[in-house]
Amino acid sequence: EVGRDYGMGFFNLANLQLAAGNMTDGDTNLLAAITQFQQLFGSDPEDLENQWRLAICYRLRGDVKLQQQAYAAALPLYEQARGVIERLSHANPNVPKYRRELTGLKMNLGQLYGALGDSQQALVALEDALELSKAYTDGDPTSHQQREQASLYLLLAQQQMLSGQRQLAEQNATLARTKLQRILQDSPDDEGLQRQLARAEKLVQRLSQE
Repeated sequence: EVGRDYGMGFFNLANLQLAAGNMTDGDTNLLAAITQFQQLFGSDPEDLENQWRLAICYRLRGDVKLQQQAYAAALPLYEQARGVIERLSHANPNVPKYRRELTGLKMNLGQLYGALGDSQQALVALEDALELSKAYTDGDPTSHQQREQASLYLLLAQQQMLSGQRQLAEQNATLARTKLQRILQDSPDDEGLQRQLARAEKLVQRLSQE
């Protein structure tokens, strides 16, 4: 179909431009792709791939705005992506990529609401993301889900501390630290995990002294 070809053309070009650091043109082509996928969704609302691509375009535009620190502009884009992916995930609970994407979107929304000063919405989004991640954990302590959960526990703890929920913050910071320590036993040279563990340990120490 011509519309899908146009949409994929804009989408693929945008990804190449974003990978090269060309945020302006990448964003322009994502917007063009969104227009195509919205039209396709209107003509065939049962096509799951068009809905998936539409959601990914929204999310990528949100990522661009986030990198530009345009938080207020990023928020509705992430919310639009969340709406599409949430619908896909609920209708197709056995499709892992929908659950994973929804978890990541809610994590992003939690951080974004926190940056905008909306602690209540930030906590709701992060708690939802954590529950989603727990629902598909495969039991492997080095898996993506375990790393994801460690990050979420840490983000929750940071937000709870800012919201005055110090007991919950200490509990979640401790959980984050424990998970990170376990993962690092198998990946001792992972600098990203080491930095996360240092932040978790610092937060636990700070909360235990107050």
